[in-house]
Amino acid sequence: MVFVMKTWLGISHRPPEPTQNDILVLTTVAVSSAPTASGSSRVFTFAMFLLWVSLAMTPIFFGLQYYATPMQERAYSTLHEMYKPSGFAGHGLGWLGSFMMTFGVLSYSMRRRLRFLQSVGTMKNWLRFHIFLCTLGPFFITLHTTFKVGGLVAISFWCMVIVVLSGFFGRYVFGHIPKSVSGRFMSAKAAANQKEQLVASIAESTGESEEIVHRHLARLVPPSSQGLLRTVFRSIHFDLTHRSRRRKIDSMMQTLGVPEPQQPYLRSLIEREVKLEYELALLVPFQKLFSYWHVLHLPLAITMFLIMFVHIGVAIIFGYKWIF
Repeated sequence: MVFVMKTWLGISHRPPEPTQNDILVLTTVAVSSAPTASGSSRVFTFAMFLLWVSLAMTPIFFGLQYYATPMQERAYSTLHEMYKPSGFAGHGLGWLGSFMMTFGVLSYSMRRRLRFLQSVGTMKNWLRFHIFLCTLGPFFITLHTTFKVGGLVAISFWCMVIVVLSGFFGRYVFGHIPKSVSGRFMSAKAAANQKEQLVASIAESTGESEEIVHRHLARLVPPSSQGLLRTVFRSIHFDLTHRSRRRKIDSMMQTLGVPEPQQPYLRSLIEREVKLEYELALLVPFQKLFSYWHVLHLPLAITMFLIMFVHIGVAIIFGYKWIF
């Protein structure tokens, strides 16, 4: 049963290793088109964020008066028949939220596992779509409950809350483990090979030896930390100091005498190399964290979906079918 649910949820502790072609392609992307990819990625993320806010605020806009009414007075509200859990809008939010969560999990799992879908979009955008559905869905379900849960379904609801919150942490850890363009986790050896290719490209662009380039790059990467908690805090600090690191990179290019027209290209190479260097330092502890995260995430997600489906089935048996 656990194996079936793990497959359905798209969870795998050991993703397949990247091929040599993955490494070469990823290095080429980092060398030639990092600024463009970063820009289009930000546009897509911003568009998804705007859509999320627009959809989430629609029921809030029309039902704010009802949701703001004290619990004991809602039965007397003119909006009660519409927004109560069995009302047209309230019930619809429950159906829509359940569908979003189920489709969000299934679609992401199918994209990862079915070969004919491998060429449809990038894994990064599919993950964003998964996060979009699996955060908006729980938001709608929360409105469906009108902030009041009890009985067996309360277990599913609080499992859902923990799964969503832990999902943000899992996404952060997942994003800091080196991956190929196909979305597979890279081994330490594959990541080190790509790092050396980037160093060679930087050395070729600056006309300096790889030894001198290594010496300059070492000043941009903070020392690794011992312990999982310290590693997480050091990683967050690394992310928050991007601007100061960019100033150091600009100073490094001036020291090496890089012509101004070449600086944007070289900056993208150096930033990718520094990021990969730090990801290598985080690889082992973050893979442990990701494994621990699965231990929490998987049983809670299974419990959430099982009770949710039981709840839906009981509601249908008692005639609460919404528009169906």
